[in-house]
Amino acid sequence: MKKIIFLLLFFVFIFVSCKNTKNESKDEILNDSSSTSKNIYSAASSKKDTNRINNKINIDINKLLGIWCYPEDLNATFKIVKDSIFYVDANEWYKYKLKGETLIIYYDYNYIDTSLCEIKNDKLFLKNKYGVKTFERFNK
Repeated sequence: MKKIIFLLLFFVFIFVSCKNTKNESKDEILNDSSSTSKNIYSAASSKKDTNRINNKINIDINKLLGIWCYPEDLNATFKIVKDSIFYVDANEWYKYKLKGETLIIYYDYNYIDTSLCEIKNDKLFLKNKYGVKTFERFNK
């Protein structure tokens, strides 16, 4: 019986010691600029991207505004206005912020997608942890 109690206490001790001790609310994480830069660095996959982040290149929001689509699509994929992105297929609006060249999209339930953003001519390049997506300005 003592062995069972000892083993039970041992496993409880291991479980408690492995538990994450850092308790931050979602609001603290969203408002903390250092956590935003952690998200930015997680989106960067190379030294070149990290150097670009440190140089704090600013994207002109006026170049970002408009309707965008995948190059092979005949229909629009999303529309970016001053403070929101409208996804056509989902029929949903989501808030976003542009910090330097980082596009932060606030999806439902505080889910945040962070992408490095680059605009060349009428092409928008979004790079995140899943890879690079290319969009064209919708003029069809």
